[in-house]
Amino acid sequence: MLTDTEAALIYKGACVPEQLPHYVTSITGQTARLHKGYVVFTTDSHLTFVGYPAVAGAVGLENAWKTACRRFCPETASVIAPEIAFLKTAPHSTVSDDYFRLDLPCTHLQQKRAYMIRRAGREVSVSKGAWSPAHEKLVADFIRARRVDDAHARIFARIPDYLAAASPACLLEARKGRALSAFTVADFGSADYAFYMFHFRSPDDFVPGTTDLLLWTLAETAARKGKKALNLGLGINEGNRRFKRHWGGGPFLKHMSATTECPGFSWRVLGRTIRQMIAGGPPEGKT
Repeated sequence: MLTDTEAALIYKGACVPEQLPHYVTSITGQTARLHKGYVVFTTDSHLTFVGYPAVAGAVGLENAWKTACRRFCPETASVIAPEIAFLKTAPHSTVSDDYFRLDLPCTHLQQKRAYMIRRAGREVSVSKGAWSPAHEKLVADFIRARRVDDAHARIFARIPDYLAAASPACLLEARKGRALSAFTVADFGSADYAFYMFHFRSPDDFVPGTTDLLLWTLAETAARKGKKALNLGLGINEGNRRFKRHWGGGPFLKHMSATTECPGFSWRVLGRTIRQMIAGGPPEGKT
């Protein structure tokens, strides 16, 4: 568990959403910890290792990884880092991307973006919202239309838990009359960064320019809160990258992710089995 001091240090230095304890714990149910200057999340057998230094004085990436494996003795791990060459065991499901950043305040808006914001503003109204069946329907429509994989579908299913548990999180919605046109989930938990977490739009009631209007509202809100930059999330695909570049955003951190077995996990399994036998219980099945 994090101490109040550790949590304050993390929120002061967080620059990627995976460093936000309230976000990851609400989505995954894992326990947040600070290890050697890095945020990690643990269960009994799995480690999520976020390889971006969260506090001043963090050790080197490889040192942090090796000592985290020794400290928490996981069987498997999910790794998110700017590079994964330090993994000695061949990783699985490797993904490479970039985080995009938009400096605040946003003072150099493209003419086309400004036009789209004005256009949408004539038809929809933007305000803070609360989760409802209408929001759930937009997520379900997105999953069905995009054929989202199971891992992302599970994340999307936990958005209501994330919003309920995290006071720095905010749901901004755009409505055309009473109809929900689109909504964005933002997070203001870091001292210097705001985060563009999720965005969904209606296949039926969407008004052109609404995505721009919601992002503009988020950027303006973040600037008023004293944030220096907006993390726009990952590039994902060329369409997303083009949209973020049109807003003036650009890649600022490399993102690589992978799953892997952790070194020495067989000793952990053996130790756990021995402890159970000593306690008089049956050995656990193979995990």
